[in-house]
Amino acid sequence: MDPDVDMINAEAVKLIAKAAEFFIEELSRASYTEAVLDKRKTVQAKDIGKVIAANPVFEFLEDALDDWYEDMAEEDIVEAAQGDETQPPETLAEDEGILDEISPDLPETADPDQTIAEEENEEMEEA
Repeated sequence: MDPDVDMINAEAVKLIAKAAEFFIEELSRASYTEAVLDKRKTVQAKDIGKVIAANPVFEFLEDALDDWYEDMAEEDIVEAAQGDETQPPETLAEDEGILDEISPDLPETADPDQTIAEEENEEMEEA
């Protein structure tokens, strides 16, 4: 924190809280997708590690969590970082018929390629 800043606007607090919620939800969904693609129902540290290594959005977490996923095999980290550039995980999930398992709570009209932030923006515009 900046020592010169001793107060924060209530609206800014709400915005920061909502941004954190979006971030955690995106990381959770991506990690759950990894678990499902490995044919598991439980998200493990290695799933989160793969997401962090493979996704530039979460890249800043790599150094912050160095000791956090020690048990993850080195080849898994390298494989996740290289990724399969030919087909994103969402497409793989659709091909394997497990998309409903990944996001069972999505309404029929939901766009699986739409981010949570985009969904929230649409909801706010409609209100």
